[in-house]
Amino acid sequence: MAQQRPQFTQYMVHNMLINPAMAGAYTYTDIRVGYRNQWSGLENANDPRTFFISANFTPIGKPRPLPTIGTVYYHDKKYRTNKDGHIRDFWGGLQHGLGGLLVFDQTSPINRLHFYVNYGLHIPLNEMLKVSLGVQGGLIQYRLDQNELNPLNPDPIIGNGNVNEIVPDLGLGLMVYQPDKFYGGFSIAQLLQNNLDFGDSDGQDLILHYYLTGGYRWDFSKNAPLSLYPSVLLKWQGDAPVSFDLNLRLAYNFKIKNTSRYLWGGISYRQEDAVAALVGMSILNNLELNYSYDLTTSRVSNFSQGTHEISLGLRLPRRFKTGSFRNYNHNLF
Repeated sequence: MAQQRPQFTQYMVHNMLINPAMAGAYTYTDIRVGYRNQWSGLENANDPRTFFISANFTPIGKPRPLPTIGTVYYHDKKYRTNKDGHIRDFWGGLQHGLGGLLVFDQTSPINRLHFYVNYGLHIPLNEMLKVSLGVQGGLIQYRLDQNELNPLNPDPIIGNGNVNEIVPDLGLGLMVYQPDKFYGGFSIAQLLQNNLDFGDSDGQDLILHYYLTGGYRWDFSKNAPLSLYPSVLLKWQGDAPVSFDLNLRLAYNFKIKNTSRYLWGGISYRQEDAVAALVGMSILNNLELNYSYDLTTSRVSNFSQGTHEISLGLRLPRRFKTGSFRNYNHNLF
């Protein structure tokens, strides 16, 4: 009856973990794998372990410059033409994004497998600002190994063997962003609120989870290689109190043989839970490696040695050209 969703520290560089509206937000295909060992050092290997793999595909549709939505009457011809007299096509400026996410989460006798397909519709508000609407659909499999339960006082309700339950799941997301400048997002997970039935027990209901996040990029100067990335995440669900994360990252961008590279480091504070140190760097031209360590500040720190999380990202350009290299800067989100 406790935590139902896996927790991540590096979500600020991979927002699709918490918001399906991120699908198609990049100009390239982003493939990532990650592993998290939470509260390492607990006895009997009871520390939670989480593995994920995701793919965020390059958007479908060619973006076009558009007047600001909400201030333009599109049926008026003078607003629907550009300087050359050609008709502006509003629907042609829309972009569609697809993504996939697979998360395996193990907490002692309970295994959870989340499989999702994400869809994002990106609407240009003007030539720089976009709003994205996202939907997430998939399945959650819960597996309870009752043989691993070791109660102090045996109870006949606790059986043996494995209990499996598979339920559909649905999530929604909204994001407003200006690439490389700022973003703000809101998402809801477990909209169907299905009930998990574990045999003779009453099971548990999957409850709604809410996420509100935002971030900003601040460059020290126009041509400076240093950028600062403050961000925040608010989380709440059911009757639990609202919790928050505060993050601050510093990135250094440089070039090697005319290709963009970066190195970044940061710190994160999770309310009444942990303080985390994060670091990441680009490897080669389109490969990224990130690592974070959470120093637990709650009472769990008496039994654990902290939390380790590592992820590897691969960025694939939309079109390959012989002899050409694609430059990538550090991600805002």
